[in-house]
Formats: sequence, structure tokens, C-alpha cells
Amino acid sequence: NDAFLAVGGASTAMTGLDFDSFAEDLRLTRRAYEDALLYEQSAKSFWAGKGSGYASKAINKLLESLQLLDKSIQRADASLERGVELERRIRERLNEEKAVVRALAENAEAYASATAVARLDALEEQQKTLASLGQKINYYLRQLNEVARIKAFLSSDSLEEEKAGLKARLLEAREIVALAEKDGLGAEWAKQALNRVEVALPSAGADALFVLADDVEKAVESIYAEALEKYGALLGGYYSHLNALRNALPDEQRAEVVSASAFFDGEQLNVERALGSLKELRKSLEGVESFVVVETPNLLRAHLTENLEIVESVDEPVIVGRETLVTTTISTKNDLPLSYDSILAIPVDAAGSLVEGNARFENKKLYLDSVWGEGASYYAVLERIAVVEQLVSSSRSQVFADQNGALFEETHSIDSEVAAWSVLLLDRDYAFEVLDAPANESAVAFRAEKGINKVFFSVFVAEPVKLTKSFEYEAETVTIHYEFENVAESLDSYSYSEQNPLNCSLLDLHEDGLEAEANEFMEVLIEDFAVKEKASLTATYRCESLEEAAQEFVENAEAIGLETSEALQLLEEGDYLAAVNAVGNKAGLKEKDWAGEALALAAESGEELAALLQEAAESGNVEKSLKSLANALLCKTCGEAKALYAVGDYLGAIESAWNEAKRVEQEEAGKEAVEKEKEARLNSFMELQGEVEAALADFEKVFEVGDDYKATRARSLQYQEALNHKNELEKKKSWLEKALADPSKYDLAAIESYLSSLEFELSSLEAALNDVKTKAEQEVALAEAQQKEFGNSSTQPQLNEARSLLESGRAYSAYVTANALRHDLLGVEAPNEQENWRVLLGAFGLVVLGALALHYWKPGHKKAKTVKP
Repeated sequence: NDAFLAVGGASTAMTGLDFDSFAEDLRLTRRAYEDALLYEQSAKSFWAGKGSGYASKAINKLLESLQLLDKSIQRADASLERGVELERRIRERLNEEKAVVRALAENAEAYASATAVARLDALEEQQKTLASLGQKINYYLRQLNEVARIKAFLSSDSLEEEKAGLKARLLEAREIVALAEKDGLGAEWAKQALNRVEVALPSAGADALFVLADDVEKAVESIYAEALEKYGALLGGYYSHLNALRNALPDEQRAEVVSASAFFDGEQLNVERALGSLKELRKSLEGVESFVVVETPNLLRAHLTENLEIVESVDEPVIVGRETLVTTTISTKNDLPLSYDSILAIPVDAAGSLVEGNARFENKKLYLDSVWGEGASYYAVLERIAVVEQLVSSSRSQVFADQNGALFEETHSIDSEVAAWSVLLLDRDYAFEVLDAPANESAVAFRAEKGINKVFFSVFVAEPVKLTKSFEYEAETVTIHYEFENVAESLDSYSYSEQNPLNCSLLDLHEDGLEAEANEFMEVLIEDFAVKEKASLTATYRCESLEEAAQEFVENAEAIGLETSEALQLLEEGDYLAAVNAVGNKAGLKEKDWAGEALALAAESGEELAALLQEAAESGNVEKSLKSLANALLCKTCGEAKALYAVGDYLGAIESAWNEAKRVEQEEAGKEAVEKEKEARLNSFMELQGEVEAALADFEKVFEVGDDYKATRARSLQYQEALNHKNELEKKKSWLEKALADPSKYDLAAIESYLSSLEFELSSLEAALNDVKTKAEQEVALAEAQQKEFGNSSTQPQLNEARSLLESGRAYSAYVTANALRHDLLGVEAPNEQENWRVLLGAFGLVVLGALALHYWKPGHKKAKTVKP
């Protein structure tokens, strides 16, 4: 909101940058993100539960999660785009104001001009260290106020107006002090500084107002520094920890953490926003933290139970109704920043004996001897022998049944405890063929999912009914005896039809257990024909010229390519009707073209598999060669291939096993890639360790001070912020060192997250330290300039000490030493530890004190402003 006011929020310059929409977009972005996480957890629950339709339900939840994440990203991108535009406009406004100040400085007296220019140069130097968009906007807002004060110092003609403005700011500072006291902060130093300003303000001249305004800002800064010292690391640690636990907390505690988020930027406490609420915030977060400490085992148990994955595998193919080896792999992962040093039991609906794992399993519970911490994974592998698939029911419907064969459609309900490739044995004492499923003469292969499975297939029986015919010849009459016996399955009905004998007319028809009608064709129908049941028919015909008619019939059949060998033999034996009946008898089912099918599959396969198939197709016994190849390719996870192999589908087994081998190869490559990536990330950490250690050592060196200045350092906001970065850096470093010692306990995502955080904290600490060094160099340089103008041999040792401290790396000590020297050179009473209120004026605050003691004249310019001490 301040940024909008700074660049004219109500002006046309701000068109398209509606401030309210930023807050609304942030709220909606967070809500979409949190909803997406809930959908993701729901998907995990469906997947882990392995209930009905669990896979499709899990996928749908993940799709919904992805849609919400897309919305969140799109809204965040839009906000970022507008935020970049806001940052550009406020930066331009700041640059415009700085240009005005530089123009004013050209016409000011020398010392004041140098002071203003130096302050502007310092602002631009600090600007180079800014990283995030939020940092830049907040920095520009603060510097707009700073530039306004410099501008007022150089150009103001209204002393009373300036005093009024400073009085207003003084009141605001008093309110900040009140907020600090509410939080239990003493703010004694700040109150003393503000009291001095209040006393000096009525009699202050124009130039003195600039110094007094700086005093007020430094007093406020000391309050924030004190707040950061007392609460920053403490509350930041609480919030960082609890925010990572937020989704695992009960509603009441989660609400407390969500409410606290308003006072944090990321994981860093924003003391300006939180001041006045820090005491209550501490009480709130400590309450939640205490809850977490007490409830750690329950929180971990609930979380690890939610993350539980149970995968059952079997020695495939499973034969329905028979025992098999069942392997159950139980795994879970700790994504919470919690650890537990005692035994934790997690209920698991599983059975078996433990054969492998880093956890124990007894009495349907997974026992963890301890929970290592975020990113740790646990597993147990169980084995048991059990019947995991049972035939619940079977049904069969007849499509047709006649002398050409019978076709049935069968449905078998199978209850399976696991998902696996399986084989249903078909124990039948007649020949049959399964038409639309991988099968042989005794079994059908199918894929079973956990739960009730419906297995559908069609069965063709070439000879469901055995027909026995006999012929009796007497003069010109022929008697035919038909006996039908059901040798397969119970039939709803069975029909038989044949053309009447050549040149014969029906004399008599006798039926037993069937219905028959004889005209041009003999039509027979048997209803409800049970297995092993028989039915018979006797038909008597008068026939003329039977021999000649039969001979002509067989010759015509032979001419069109029908099978006639048996018919010719019967003609020679004088069995004429039997000869006619034998024409076209089947020579048996056509043999499978193994070589042709192998070559067809080779044409569709890759070079390596094609060569193997080609070799098998060219062998002496193609079926045997393919069977050997399929057997050689079978692997532990080749469930489908094993099932197909079991029913004699060797080509299908070869193709399936080959594809599975490639899948396993890719999966292993993926796992290897993840391990290599973990190794690469940890190597990156190892490469950074030297830089991290150097930054930590540099922090100690830069902020090393004697006892006289420890309290002053504690009041430095810059020191407190750097200290926070240093502490966070050490935490990330410690975690990564544990991961480096035993990478198997931590996953890639956690390692990447901590490495990224470490890099951020490292760069932030280095930037903060460089800023301190820059300010120290500037302060020493100003002290050297003043030494030349006003110093003597008695003040030179102090300057030498400041320079020596700077060269040795003790930048903060160099800064305060040079600052104290400048007090002496300007005739300002050296501060003691109780009244050291000028030291925190900053690198340039005391430069202006020269205007309080000195009166400059510049040739060719108007008389400089005179400032009285």
C-alpha cells in the first residue's frame, strides 16, 4: 500500500495495478495451493488403500490437484508480472528524487554537498545487494524517506514545517516504543535518544533537524534490532518448524500457525509488522510447539500411517485355488521435521514373516526403533504361503450346439487378495478350444486385480455330442440307426440336420428322447440334453439305384476337392450310405503356424528381439525353440509372460517378457539417475562447505568487538539480521552433513530443498557482511578526510587503529572506532555505553554533525547554512 502511495496509487500511472488484487491474488493462490495438497493426500490415500477402483480414483484426484496447481501458478505469475511493474515504477520514482537531490547538492556548501552525495552513493551501493522483488520494494520505500530527509536538509525554506513533520515522526516513534514495551522490550536506549531529540527540537536550526531526524530513525531501528535479537531466532525457529508441520496438525493448532503467518516473510520474522504482538505471538507458537513436543509420537504415527504403502506381490502366475508365495512390501516415509528416539508402532493390515527391512513387523504392527527425521524412509518385506485367489462362482450360456460343434460363453467370478497374472485351470474330460483369451487345452490366463474379478471367455467344443450311425441294407430298403450321446456339457438344446439318402423315400421313423422330422432333410432336435444322456432315432427308407447314386456323389465331391478317401473305401465295401456320409470328413484342426507367427512378430520388434525370433523360426522344431526362448526370458516380475507361458502362448510370453525387461531396465535407470542426482546434490554441498565455513568465520571476524561495543552491536539491526542468516545457515549445514553421512536415509526432494535453503542463507549472509564492510570502508574514509582537516598527532593513533581493524577484517569494530574518532574531531562528547546514541546514526549520520560545528564559505556561492551546536 505504501508503494502505491509512493508512486501515486490514484493516478493514471498506476492503471492496471490494482492494489487490492495483490492481496486477493495472494489469498487465492495460497488457497489453491493448499487445496492441491489436500487432493494429493487424498490420491495417496486411495492408492494406499487399494480399494475398488483405487487407481482411477487416485489419478482423478491427482488431475484435480494439477489443475489447482496450474491455477495457483497462473495467478502467481500474473501477480509477479504486476509486482515487477510496481517495482520498476517505484525505482524510477526513487531515481527521480535522487537526481533532484544531486542537483540541489551542487549549489550547497562544500561539506553539506559532500555529505548528501556520499549518502546517495551509499544508497546505490546497498541497492546492488538486493535479491528478491519484495526486498527491493521495501528498500525503495525506506530510501524514498531517506532521500526526502536529505532533500529537506538541502532545500527546505520552512523550518516550522520541518519541525512539525519531525514532531509527527517523533510521536510515531513513541508509539513504536509503546509497542515494544508491550512486548516486554526495554527500549531504554531508544527512549533516551528520543528524549534528547525532544529536548533539542524546539531550539534546533534547519541543519540540526536533519541530524535529529536521523536520530529518531536510528532509535526506531534499535527497537527493531532489540526485537529481532529477543524474538527473531526464537519465533523464526518456531514458525519454520510449525509451518512445515501445518498440514499434520489438528485444526486448532493449524489455525494458530496460519494466523502467525501474517507476521513472517517466508520464514523470517517481520519485526515491523509484528511489534506489539510479539509477546502474544510467542505465547501462541510456544503453545503449539509444546503441543507438538508432547504429541510427537502421535503426529508421526498418523503421518507415517497416512504415507503407508502396502504392495503385495506373488510368485506369478497364481493358480486359482492353490497356495502361492506372497511377498508383502510395507513402506512409509517421514516428510515432517520431527524425529523420535524411541520405538514407534504403526498399525498395518498385513501378514507374514519378516525377511528384510529397516523396521520390524509383529502382530500387524510395523515397529520403528526410532524415527530419524525429515526425509527418512522405512520398509519391511514379509513372506507367507497362502491361497490368495478363490473361484467364487461360474456360469455358462450356450450360444449354439449342433453337428458343427457347440459354442459357450463362460463367466467365472474370482476373489483375489492381490493384483497378479493368474491361471484358471479348466479340468474337463473333453476336447475344447478357448477362442478369445490366452489359453490351452487345460487353462486360461488372465490378469486379476484385488477384489472380485469377472473372467469372460468363449469355449468351442468341436464334438459336444457323439453320433453313432449304423446301416442295415435289405433289398431296396435301408434302415439307419442314430444314437446321440452328450459327451461335453449340458445343452439347452442340440440340433442335427442331414439330407435324406439318395433316391430314398421315408418308410418309417421311430424317436426315443428326441424330436425328428424327415422331409428332404432329416431334422433332429434334442431339448435339455444332459451330460452322458443318450437319445436315439431309427429311420427306414426305400432306395432305388443306390450304388450308382453313391458312386456319382463321391466322384463329384472328389472333383471339387473334398476329402473322399474314407468314402471311396466304404464304396468298395458296399456301404453306400456310409460312403456318402463320409464325404468331407474333417482331417482335424489345422496346426498352428509357429514359424509364420514368429516371423510376423519379428517384423514388429526391435533388432535384438527380431534376431532371436528369426533364429527360432528357422530351427528344426520352431515350437520347441520358441518355448526355450520364452523360458530364458522369464524374469521375477514377468507375471504376464509367466501366465502366457503356462498356457502355451510362447510368442505372447516372449513379447511380454521382453517388454517387461525393458521396463525394469528403465526403472532401474530411473533409480540410478535419482541416486546420481542425490550424489550430485551432496557433492554440490561438499563444494560449498568451504565457502560456508569461510562465511561463518567471516561473520565472527566482521562482527568481532570488544566488551565496550557489545551492547552497541546488539542494537544494530544489520547485526541481528546477519545473525539470523548465520544461525539458519548452520542449521541447514548440520542437516546436510547428516544426509552426507548416510544418504540412504534421505530422499532427493529433501536434499534439494535443504541445499537450496543453504545457498539462499549463504548468499544472504555474504551480502550482509559485504554491506557491513562497505559501510566500514566509507566510515574510515570519512574519518581520514576529517583527520586531515581537523586532526592532529593525538587523534592519529585512533585512525590508525580503525584502519588496522578494517584491514584485519574486523569491519564492525573499524566502523565504530572510526565513528568515535569523528565524534572527537567534531568536538562531540565521546559517548559511553549508557549514552552511546550517536554511534547508530549510520555511516553518514554523523557526517552532518560537521554542519553543527563548522561554518563554510564557498567562493562564488551563497553563504552556507550555519548550524549551532
